[in-house]
Amino acid sequence: MSYALPEPVQNLQMGRRTFNQFAGYMHTLGAGNGQIWDDKNMTSDHAPVLATRPPRYKVAKLEKPNGLYCGNRLIWIDGTDLVVDGETVGQVEDSTKRMYGISGRVIIWPDKVLLTAENTVEPLEASCTVSSLTIGDGTYADQPAEYNSLTTTGDPFPFREGDAITIDGCTRQPSNNKTPIIREISDDGKTLRFYEHTFTPPGGVQDTSYTETGTITLKRAVPDLDFICGNENRIWGCKDDTIWCSKLGDPYNWYCFDGVSTDSWSVDTGTPGSFTACVSYMGYPIFFKEGMIFKVYGDKPTNFQVMSSATLGVMEGSADSLAVAGETLYYLSRAGITAYSGGIPQSVSMPLGTVRYRDAVGGSDGIKYVVSVLDADDNSSLFVYDPWRDMWHKEDDLRLIATAYKGGLYGLSEDGDLYLLESPTDIPEDAEQEEPFHSIVEFADFDFNTFGSKYAVRMWIRYSGDEGTILAAAAEYDSSGIWETVGTARCGEKKTEYMAISVHRCDHFRLKLEAVGQWRLWALEYELYTGDYHRKEARKWQSP
Repeated sequence: MSYALPEPVQNLQMGRRTFNQFAGYMHTLGAGNGQIWDDKNMTSDHAPVLATRPPRYKVAKLEKPNGLYCGNRLIWIDGTDLVVDGETVGQVEDSTKRMYGISGRVIIWPDKVLLTAENTVEPLEASCTVSSLTIGDGTYADQPAEYNSLTTTGDPFPFREGDAITIDGCTRQPSNNKTPIIREISDDGKTLRFYEHTFTPPGGVQDTSYTETGTITLKRAVPDLDFICGNENRIWGCKDDTIWCSKLGDPYNWYCFDGVSTDSWSVDTGTPGSFTACVSYMGYPIFFKEGMIFKVYGDKPTNFQVMSSATLGVMEGSADSLAVAGETLYYLSRAGITAYSGGIPQSVSMPLGTVRYRDAVGGSDGIKYVVSVLDADDNSSLFVYDPWRDMWHKEDDLRLIATAYKGGLYGLSEDGDLYLLESPTDIPEDAEQEEPFHSIVEFADFDFNTFGSKYAVRMWIRYSGDEGTILAAAAEYDSSGIWETVGTARCGEKKTEYMAISVHRCDHFRLKLEAVGQWRLWALEYELYTGDYHRKEARKWQSP
């Protein structure tokens, strides 16, 4: 009778592996051995210690969020209500807004209105229609002037000195349909005065004036713009292939071409595609198309010059992703989240993996870049990038539609919740602090760079956290998709916890830690056995 001899005992070696340097989110196949594959509600604030993010503060609830802006005032649009520091001060159209401040005032787009420093709302455009308009001689600087005046017998004109107004409807002398600049206005507001010989009498008319009748329109117009920003006391904007800027210090006027340094200005770039965003950065107005960046140099219309470069611009639909953190401008391009400091843009989103994101809304507290994005399935993710430590973290699925900074980074969600994010320095007294929230850290594969089998038998965790927070640990072996709880720990002061792990022979394994409440991971250590790779039945490589 023959007996099978027992297989020889494998050459097992026991060792310990310690991890006390925790970098950020690294959602790539190359992540492993202590790197973070996925996380939720974690932060780089205490790096290399891994910790949960600070709690948020709920400041207000909007029924229909349409916009947010912070300067020296906290401004939001709730439906048609224009709210300043919690008080409704006016009404606007029910649409998504873009806002920008200039000299203590705030431009609200696309309504083309201005919020004054006194919280009153004024239209940027003004127009009137008259059935009779007298054109003729008048005065200028208290001196007689020929054919420089427009007079109406109706209501006073709704214009101001310095306005450029477009006249349309003159039929007796069509050359008087033009856009002159108002130099003076009579005390009763019914006569507008211009430079001498601004207007021309019809042929054969020898009188000092003549009358146009019919439907005559006078308008102070503002161009339709898709995106606006402010730079050097002007409002800048763009639409299609055209760049515009307002008169110096005067957002009411966009068609003042007087040959002086305070003039308005516009230019067509002559490049394919439409603009996708604009921003003021490092003292220059900068405009973006998906594949180009345009920078405007100069300090007055006579020396404005547009310089373009074919490079990574802002992705269409992500104009609100522009924000400056650590003196660098960040935005979503076709290559992912991109950093721009005036030279060649560089993508910084490699750790986010191969997921293609779109419709980004970003903001910054000056230190970190916070961005809300959608994936191809409309799933929302809120990421935070720390440029100082070059770390990403994924917070949760909060979908933002606008951000602004005033003593902290405000974020307005699509559900109408107005939050203070990250670590604000100025928290309103009536703000509600967030309840303890759920956090997760899933580490990438632990394979310890060996092909041998592993037996992880013990784990130590050095951690701390709020009293009462329960930290749970789970393991997954050989990418099975099954998570097995390996231990729990009650947080408090900084301490080390021992956890016994179910013995599984594996090629690689993963660890997941989760809790509800604040906690910090200082270090973790594994005790494991490693040995030769062994199978009962050898399998030869077969060509596909």
